[in-house]
Amino acid sequence: MTFDLIKSTHEFLTRGRLRAPSVPHLYPSEASVSYMQDDQQVILGNCARSTYWRYTGIPGAPSSVYLQMTGKLGKSCELMLLDMWKQMGILYEEHIRFQNAQYNLSGELDCIVRDPETGILIGLECFVPNTLVLDSKYRLVPIQELNVADSIIGHTLDQSQILNCQQQEVNTKVYRLYGKFDGLYSEVTGEHPFLTAEVHTSRLKVDNKRRSRQVISTTWKKARDLKRGDYICIPKAKFGIQRHKISICDILQQTQWPYRIINDRIYSQSYNALAQEQGIPLDILEKDLEDFYWWLGLYIAEGSCSAGSIYFSLHQDEYNIITRLQEVTQKIFGLTTKIRSCVDTRTKKLSKGINICINSKAIREFIKHIIPGTSCTKTKYIDYSYIDPRFLRSLLQGIAEGDGTVTGCTGESVKISTVVPHLAFLYFQLMAHLGLSPNLKKVQQQSLFKSQYIYTVSSSYNNTKRNQIKLVEHPLYWCYPISKTSTRQYSGYVYNLETFPDHTYTAGMCVVHNCKTLYGYYAGKGIFGTKNTVGKPKDKHLLQTIIYAREFYGILDHFQIPYLERGDGSMKTFKVSVMPDEVDGEIIYRPLLNDELITDYTIDDMYARYSNILAAVAAKRLPQREFQYKWSNEKVEMKFAAGNLSKSAYEAFKTTKKNGTVSYHEKERPGNWECSYCSFRKICYADNGECID
Repeated sequence: MTFDLIKSTHEFLTRGRLRAPSVPHLYPSEASVSYMQDDQQVILGNCARSTYWRYTGIPGAPSSVYLQMTGKLGKSCELMLLDMWKQMGILYEEHIRFQNAQYNLSGELDCIVRDPETGILIGLECFVPNTLVLDSKYRLVPIQELNVADSIIGHTLDQSQILNCQQQEVNTKVYRLYGKFDGLYSEVTGEHPFLTAEVHTSRLKVDNKRRSRQVISTTWKKARDLKRGDYICIPKAKFGIQRHKISICDILQQTQWPYRIINDRIYSQSYNALAQEQGIPLDILEKDLEDFYWWLGLYIAEGSCSAGSIYFSLHQDEYNIITRLQEVTQKIFGLTTKIRSCVDTRTKKLSKGINICINSKAIREFIKHIIPGTSCTKTKYIDYSYIDPRFLRSLLQGIAEGDGTVTGCTGESVKISTVVPHLAFLYFQLMAHLGLSPNLKKVQQQSLFKSQYIYTVSSSYNNTKRNQIKLVEHPLYWCYPISKTSTRQYSGYVYNLETFPDHTYTAGMCVVHNCKTLYGYYAGKGIFGTKNTVGKPKDKHLLQTIIYAREFYGILDHFQIPYLERGDGSMKTFKVSVMPDEVDGEIIYRPLLNDELITDYTIDDMYARYSNILAAVAAKRLPQREFQYKWSNEKVEMKFAAGNLSKSAYEAFKTTKKNGTVSYHEKERPGNWECSYCSFRKICYADNGECID
């Protein structure tokens, strides 16, 4: 049996651990402050309740594997920087612990460096900023239609959740990449990093004219630095996450469709179901799976549903397909089919098209769970987790017989067309998994369909010189070379997704990192800034460093917060210092950021928060809630009006119909992200947002 490295790593990170009892302390990372601004209370930093529960020993939810991985990545970057500063000869000391008995405060400073010219000692606190994905159901959704809490797929092919959706208006130059993958292209700004692969090419000993290609490593490259011949990484879909033997009853239970079983067949609970319906057998997925996946592929290409039936739209001359469809339907489902003629909507006369009808509510519910949506609305897709990897060829064959054409003198090439981008991505993945080196293109619509474009996915089985641009396989990606790049001036909106725990996403077909783009812009813009805004450190990092600056005041000249962008290696630092000030005869300490005074609060205000938490612990009194898991309707309106809630998140929650009727979608109700990812959220709030006292 093959050793599963990923599974073993997950088991190691989630293993049970024995922890020795220790004296509780408060930490600089839990720093927070409360102040009034425009008659509104502002809370920055850590939640007092989560600090209270952690301090009193209440167990929180365990950290996920991905959260631990993110922390380890940040730690590895910190160690890399420490080693580099040590080689530079400026590292003075590292991992310096301190304690403040008055507030029972304990912490550890990352390191101290010495300015080689002045000899001044500088404290450093290292952080890796969050950076910024393909829908979790492998649907290609326009970024402006995504909402907070939607799930997407990052470059590791695991699911991440959208924390924030934003948009910005720009006037800049954008880049487009061309190649065999550009049917689902994206246009991006020049600084946008793409995941690229370094590919090694070697000649085969058995045939000197043939070449073997292998991915050596992957790296991020900015769009403006990409050139012809660079290999772009396309995420490799995961098929068959569900077990091979799926119970038909398990699937129908997930649809919440009421059914009953009579003589080992499934029917609806209608009183006349036996007379009006054809049930389906319980052992539907234990029969000939090759025929089943061929049938499923034909449905993807030509199938549709009504209230109690499913249809296959075919041409009356496709005799072989019609005959096989009837035979497979009878063999697997035990159902008979009916043939109905179609009427041309323009001439109102009978056309050569026919519908193969299967009357069964059970099979309709079963199929709609695996393949939701319709082609007319461009929403049809298939749940990849139900696709058995052993039968990809049968699935592709059914699709090709429905929507494909065979070309070439010997029938060695296949071309499949669709108006649905999700299905184009599926066809590409199926061909790639079968080693067919697919070519995905988008062409202008030439028919009467509602879609503006048609996507074509083609492939060839031969090995001629004309077909030598081969797909290169990596464990996580498919890699194709860029044939050319182009630029144009763009004026309009660009969009940003902030996701967790993975901070990458898929724009079109390519894996991209966080950056400003037509499909997403620089996630670290708050830290690194833009042409119109000045960057600043994250509030939590700033407050933590202010505590360090006060504790080491008089010993260290100032502190710096260095940020390292993992995508392109760029760095930015912020200077944090402390200034004493006399107010009414008393000395108070004020924080400075880049030598500019922070006027909203003082360091004494921050220490007062620590004192309040210690007083609450002593009195066994739980602090008041400071963040809301779900906002009230009034607060949603206030946040949106103030520009603190994205338009997409607002419209996903609140819908106003043409007649003025307003409806609210509770599942999309926004709230503070601090609650969504708090280890103690389930102690504080129920899933519906109601408070737990």
